[in-house]
Amino acid sequence: MNTATSAKKPDPNMDAIIKATGLGTLSLMGVLYIVLLIAIRGWCITKLWLWFVVPLGFPGLGILGAIGLTMTISVMLGLERLKGTATVLQGIVGVLMATGMAWCIHYFM
Repeated sequence: MNTATSAKKPDPNMDAIIKATGLGTLSLMGVLYIVLLIAIRGWCITKLWLWFVVPLGFPGLGILGAIGLTMTISVMLGLERLKGTATVLQGIVGVLMATGMAWCIHYFM
């Protein structure tokens, strides 16, 4: 019987993955995914800035500036954390989908 108070059991497959690849390898892969997510978010923010803010008279924003802006806003609003069910891949896909939708809006402006 599954109740709301019952503890979640650990996934036995995860133990096998950690033993096979090593915890260091998994940590390195996690860091690389986060770096990839940061770079993609920076590129997407650069495009959004170019499409929607530069026409208002503000100067352009490079990828490093966009990454810095994102980090500043994240710290000001509280560090954003991925939910337990979300993955880095889902974060990347979400950012790219939002940029695609913004491109459509930009196209019709």
